[in-house]
Amino acid sequence: MVSLIIGNNMLSGIDLVIFDKDGTLIDLNSYCVKATYMRAEAITKCFNLSDEDVLNLVSIMGIDITTKKVNECGPVGVKKREDIMRAGEDYLLSLGYTCTHDQCVQAFEEVDMELGERSGLKACIGVFSGSAPREALIQKTPYVIDNVGLIKVGDFS
Repeated sequence: MVSLIIGNNMLSGIDLVIFDKDGTLIDLNSYCVKATYMRAEAITKCFNLSDEDVLNLVSIMGIDITTKKVNECGPVGVKKREDIMRAGEDYLLSLGYTCTHDQCVQAFEEVDMELGERSGLKACIGVFSGSAPREALIQKTPYVIDNVGLIKVGDFS
């Protein structure tokens, strides 16, 4: 076993660390497409929008709805979470909705939690730039990596 040091923090008892930057083990495209569709559906549900709006949101957030692939320019898969959410908020603004940020944050968090629960995560190590997703994940997992580094938030043996 080894210890993983991130910043000034150490996670001990690690049997294996896998870096999958090219998608050999995990198809990140499929995850991004699924998460984006789920987020668009959650947002449209909040605002009682149509199925066409789901497709528009998915496209604006960076998925090619014809090929079901992440667009090279994103924002999904390329830019920060806030930029993806802002794209959705801008779409809602174009429809005349204002003050949509809190509902979009909630929709994104609910989808993140659902995807985490579906996969049976016992520990979720991901990079997050906002505090809301981190706070939501803390309820389900003992470790979260944020912009600063590894933070132990609980013991979920």
